Amino acid sequence: MQGYGVAAAAAAVLAGPMAHAQAQSTGQATTPARPTTPAPASSNAQRAAEPGTVSGITVTAQGNETRTSIDRRSYSLANDLQATAGSIGDALRNVPSVQVDLEGNLTLRGDANVTIMIDGKPSGMFRGESRATALQQLPADQFERVEVMTNPSAAIRPDGSGGVINLITKKGRGGGQTGSVRVAQGNEGRYNGGVSYAYNSKKIGFSADAGVWHDERDVTYLDERTRLYNNRFFDNRNLTDIRSRSDSRNARASLDYDKDDLTRFSGEIRLTTNENESTSLGVGAGLDNEGQLFNSATTEGLTQNRFSNGELSAGYRRKFSGDEHLFTFDVSQERTTRKFRAAYFTDATPALAGPYAQFYRTDDLDKTEAKAEYKRPVGEADRLVAGYNLEISRSDYDNYQFRGTEPLPRTADLRYTYRFKVDQQVHGLYGTYEHRMGDFGVLGGLRVELTELDADQLTDRVSGGNDYLMAYPSLHLQYRISDAQQVTASYSRRIQRPQLQDLNPARQFQDPFNYRQGNPGLKPQETDSYEAIWQYRKNGAFLLGTLYWRDSRNGVTDVTRDIGDGILLTRRENLTGSQAGGLELVANGRRGPKIFYSLSGNGYWTEVEGTTFGYTQTQSGWTYQGNFSVSWQVTAADQIQVNGFGRGKVFTPQGYQKPSGMVMVAYRHKFNKNWTGVVQVQDLFETMRQETVIDTPVLRARTKVDFASRAVFVSLRYSFGSGTNSRRPQQSMEEGPPAGGMGPF
Repeated sequence: MQGYGVAAAAAAVLAGPMAHAQAQSTGQATTPARPTTPAPASSNAQRAAEPGTVSGITVTAQGNETRTSIDRRSYSLANDLQATAGSIGDALRNVPSVQVDLEGNLTLRGDANVTIMIDGKPSGMFRGESRATALQQLPADQFERVEVMTNPSAAIRPDGSGGVINLITKKGRGGGQTGSVRVAQGNEGRYNGGVSYAYNSKKIGFSADAGVWHDERDVTYLDERTRLYNNRFFDNRNLTDIRSRSDSRNARASLDYDKDDLTRFSGEIRLTTNENESTSLGVGAGLDNEGQLFNSATTEGLTQNRFSNGELSAGYRRKFSGDEHLFTFDVSQERTTRKFRAAYFTDATPALAGPYAQFYRTDDLDKTEAKAEYKRPVGEADRLVAGYNLEISRSDYDNYQFRGTEPLPRTADLRYTYRFKVDQQVHGLYGTYEHRMGDFGVLGGLRVELTELDADQLTDRVSGGNDYLMAYPSLHLQYRISDAQQVTASYSRRIQRPQLQDLNPARQFQDPFNYRQGNPGLKPQETDSYEAIWQYRKNGAFLLGTLYWRDSRNGVTDVTRDIGDGILLTRRENLTGSQAGGLELVANGRRGPKIFYSLSGNGYWTEVEGTTFGYTQTQSGWTYQGNFSVSWQVTAADQIQVNGFGRGKVFTPQGYQKPSGMVMVAYRHKFNKNWTGVVQVQDLFETMRQETVIDTPVLRARTKVDFASRAVFVSLRYSFGSGTNSRRPQQSMEEGPPAGGMGPF
């Protein structure tokens, strides 16, 4: 699809002045683990050999190991060929419990309320509308592991009713210099590339990486709806073709300095930018209940999105006696800016009073965060953790809309012109205590948070606020049955605070047929989560079975209604309640010396109940999701891998989403120790579709999205450097097991 006649006029309009405002983002922090100096004589490795200790074990299958501890599971990306030239969203599709569709929408066991962190700290790029873009275009090869916490302890911020996903970045290994250069070329003009470098000595650890990503995509949206309006039914059908191109750039650098064996200073800087431009052509028509045509329209459009996220952080760590007695302090400053511009021309019958429309929106979010944490062993078998979290977020949203009979001059449409500001502070105190008694271990914790929120709709001079104090307990019980088996039971209370933009009462333009609206009266969702886990490990095979149940109150979700003129308005609402529970199974292992596999499946029942717009509706039923990865090591230099995922029918408050899934395949060849090539195909059979159905007494609608989703990439990587283990490698958020064990199984 090429440009349209309106594109030149639209581009001129978009080049005009635009209101600018400042803002801040919201999030939470969890201290990332830091490399540590070698442990003293009473090391974790020695304790692991003691009788009755819940020892640390890594289940390994050709470098694609799965690690589990009392409150999390960790999956390596080292042997995922889709992560070689794909996005982090591509890599997450192969992680158990996680689902990511082609628009970048992520769920964890069917729950979209998930907190995504990088090295233990929430990032602004994964909040609100920015999350999907980041998941689709942030290179996966910058990350080493993925931690999944569906029932975290009280030491982790409670945000995200579905749980927490923590992305662990790659760090240098050993001493000396290491690095790599990667380039990838895809079909339809797609390409990406990246460089990484690391230097390690006994006192200094430095790592940096940078990447670029270019994507071009065709998408077709089919929107069919039947609505009850003024006691009559009307049918509308709109078909829109969109051609988009997107460019992302990211860079990161971190430095650790060990003043001595006990003291470390750290610093890191991150920057991510994205530019997206799309042209669209839509045609639509409406019929009344007698089959008579009452309107028709052709709409040409041009949209531009600009996104940037930058973060600067610093840390201090002081050990007192051994690796487990330490104090850490971390502080960070983050800024996220998003600018949206759009211009549309609509040729309609009957004619519109203002066929030319332009939209401008700027979202600025700033966040300051600080965390202090103290850990110490208590006796031979226990560990105490206590800490304080402070998060200060400030957000500022500007929105302007103009309509007219010509591209210029313009007349402001005051219905959609506003400025909205939100300030939020979250103070958190927490403590956890771990205790071991032979083969039995317990981890208990409590977190108390005070939230202070002030919102101000400057345009209409409407102000409000919401202050609340809440407690979040957690409890994990673990029992080692044998060297091969252990069981874990856990409980945690979690919260899903509304996104700051979800509090904005003004109507926000999405496209000519869809608007969104926030709700200043939203309450935070509270969730009680329960899990029972069985783990088995023997001869390189790993099995995991999890029974889980979630009970939520004041659930926040999208509710859609018709506001006339063929426009749907989606508003955020608190539901009466929702429940979900099911069984998840994970299996990793090998068949013979050359076949390696990873399988996961999740079957669950869900019920969503809500009272909105005058009627109560309950949706319930069973659904499933699962993924698989099978690798064949053909020769020492050649590997073939097939991945796939599927999802069943998903229930929503007003309807459901139809099943979807796809298959991916990749081939890797190692030319020598430095050079590696990979060929990969996404959506091999072109089965990825996304279809949403709304079925209510006053509105029935179907939205179908067809992606040009089959993508082929050819990539080449050059790696260099080697070194000795003069410096301990970067870990995950866990510094190691407490005295007496309770470490990863």
